[in-house]
Amino acid sequence: MAQHAPALSTNTRMRTGQIQGQVFIYILTIIVVGLLLLFGYRFFQGLLSQGCDVQEIQFKTDIENQLRQNIGYQSVTPIALDAPCGFSTVCFADSNSILTLAGSKIPSAFDFTNSPTQLAFVQDSLQSNVKRNVFLLKPDGSLNTRSIFSENVIANDSVRNYTCMDAKNNKFNILLTGTGRAVNVSEFQP
Repeated sequence: MAQHAPALSTNTRMRTGQIQGQVFIYILTIIVVGLLLLFGYRFFQGLLSQGCDVQEIQFKTDIENQLRQNIGYQSVTPIALDAPCGFSTVCFADSNSILTLAGSKIPSAFDFTNSPTQLAFVQDSLQSNVKRNVFLLKPDGSLNTRSIFSENVIANDSVRNYTCMDAKNNKFNILLTGTGRAVNVSEFQP
């Protein structure tokens, strides 16, 4: 007589089915959690990016308003503007010098050859006769696309016709001195 394998009991079959069901639930849970993390990360990155855009626009608006308001003769106004996300340097080029360039070769007053490489973007903008003279720069040298032009900027450095200042404690400390027709821009120590 041949012996037969013992038949699986009903409990054993239910446990096997339960294990298979649990494995399916675990796999499904891992997939759902992974998708939530992926979409959550993308959403969070989008929020951060929009926050930085708002900071850049706010800086641009603030500096334009300050340059316009402080043109009065002998007005001296120190301002501390928050540095937008990731930007470490602000540069001001003398607007009178830019307006007289009109596509000509950059004079030695705008010579950036002995300056940090990030200023090459500023020089390129000046040589291209783009009407921009207030530039925000990141540490890697990239330039803010929202650079502005103000017709009443005088760079404090009369030798170079531009002045740059680094953010300190995430703020640009700028001293605006009105001349009656323009605003002399320099850095101040708080």
